[in-house]
Amino acid sequence: MERTGGEAVRCAATKADGERCRAAALTGKTRCAFHAQPGLAAELGRRGGERRTVFPLRGLQKFPPPRTAADLLEVTAVTLTDVRNGDLDARRANAISTLAAVLTRIIETASLEARVTALEKNQLRHGGKYGS
Repeated sequence: MERTGGEAVRCAATKADGERCRAAALTGKTRCAFHAQPGLAAELGRRGGERRTVFPLRGLQKFPPPRTAADLLEVTAVTLTDVRNGDLDARRANAISTLAAVLTRIIETASLEARVTALEKNQLRHGGKYGS
């Protein structure tokens, strides 16, 4: 099959609805990539579906709400392991990671607030003087 006037040769296959396929044929062939390789479209669809698989969350370890950096360390380590073992998808793990980063900053701020409050109370107890 020769190409004439720069136009691509169209696929010679007929689609399921009876219409002729309008895709360009592979160079030197009479059919497009999908019709030249039966099952290719199904295989590509299967691969794409695997990428978007929804992981069941039933098997994941339950945690109480993390309140300290040590709690976050445990959640993060288990989440990393779950992703590596294929028990948790990367999209959910990314959301967990983002939330853990926010919570880390909140924990740091709360800790600093508690320390400042304790220092202020101590200062008031000692008449506004540092030391003793």
